[in-house]
Amino acid sequence: MRHSTLRAYLAAVAASAVAMDLIFVIWSGAYMSVDVPADALILLVIWLGSVAMILIGSFVPAVAMAGLSERFRIRSLLFFVGWPCAASLVLAILVTGLIWSPDVPPQDPEYLTFPHLLRRVSGLFAPAAIVGGITYWAIAGRRSGNPEE
Repeated sequence: MRHSTLRAYLAAVAASAVAMDLIFVIWSGAYMSVDVPADALILLVIWLGSVAMILIGSFVPAVAMAGLSERFRIRSLLFFVGWPCAASLVLAILVTGLIWSPDVPPQDPEYLTFPHLLRRVSGLFAPAAIVGGITYWAIAGRRSGNPEE
């Protein structure tokens, strides 16, 4: 990986984690209380967890995306947004499959169905993938395959 590719990947991971956490905070109805330092610490821990999850889940698809874009000189924003979205959908299906258990009787059958959990998980992953794809494209993707770099 070139230096700009690695820098772009790490920036995309950080931006994706921010997007994922903002969506999570909005969906969960969480709010900042009077104890701002403690809330900031909690949000930092959640963000670091998101970074770890995104690093683990996106590394192989990101290396494949970077390799393809360099080899075939793909510079399209659509490619750099579509690839992470497709990878995030596959990851959402895998994560949902690990979370959902048909053996456990749900308290709320509507909430714990497989399609509902898949919508919730992909609703977190897809926007984060879009933000990450745009971030990667802005830093390194626009110049993919450029021999002068």
